Amino acid sequence: MKETVPFVCRASSSNAGERAKAVDKVYKFVGIPYSWRADKSDDENWYCSKVPWAAYKKASGIDIDGNIGFWVLPIDIFISKETDVFEYSNS
Repeated sequence: MKETVPFVCRASSSNAGERAKAVDKVYKFVGIPYSWRADKSDDENWYCSKVPWAAYKKASGIDIDGNIGFWVLPIDIFISKETDVFEYSNS
């Protein structure tokens, strides 16, 4: 079984106001059922990595999807040139 590695990042070109707006947007997803089949254009269904991607996209126009694919996966956010990883754990 492959071990997951948690990380914390932010959009590198965002300012404090844009980050605050993104956090505010995340709250709208609380309580919405998880749907791993939701592509990025689906505004009704959500999954873990789509939430921060959509929050930054809507708050500041910054696209933190590293491969601009059909879905946005955690690794896509991790490798994005638009994000800075500032906390990383291998435990």
